[in-house]
Amino acid sequence: MQSMFKLFVSLPKQSYLLFLLPTIITLTRIAVTPFIVSALLSHNFEQAFWLFLGAALTDTIDGNIARWSGAQSFIGACLDPIADKILLLSCFCSFFFMQSPTFHIPLWFLLLALSKDMLLVIGFLYRYFIVGGDIIQPTLLAKFGTLIQIIFIVWLFICYFFQFYPIGIYTLFLGLMTVTIVATLLHYAYLATVSHKGNP
Repeated sequence: MQSMFKLFVSLPKQSYLLFLLPTIITLTRIAVTPFIVSALLSHNFEQAFWLFLGAALTDTIDGNIARWSGAQSFIGACLDPIADKILLLSCFCSFFFMQSPTFHIPLWFLLLALSKDMLLVIGFLYRYFIVGGDIIQPTLLAKFGTLIQIIFIVWLFICYFFQFYPIGIYTLFLGLMTVTIVATLLHYAYLATVSHKGNP
């Protein structure tokens, strides 16, 4: 983290914005989430859809800018998955409390998603502040799980707009998301164990 601070200080003034841009975009994703929730709960689904789609696109934009500009940072690495979790869990919670036939989310799935993210956050805090280990970077499996959840939410909106409810596809999405949530949690637990054993 100190090396990242030194890098930031040594940057030319015109490069500050480029360095901070990915983090600003990530923070925008967090900031827009309450507006998505408000639109959902007020049944303004068209507004909620466009806000969600824009927020989801920032997930790709901030990472690509960070890699392209070499502006990857500790703060960005922490904020990006946090922003994803806030966005997705907020939508799932809103869907659950709406009790809408179109945007139906079962309680067991909501509890599973919340539990997984809580365990990951607790594990990260324990590993970083207590054990003193390095940050475990997001895995391809975790990114795939996030992508599937984003596609699922977009698909729910499409179902609402076109007034069709294919239960088979809904069940397939729910099963795939469940498998990726459990597999991601187990994979991170394995990586943490292996990494811990490798450190004296």
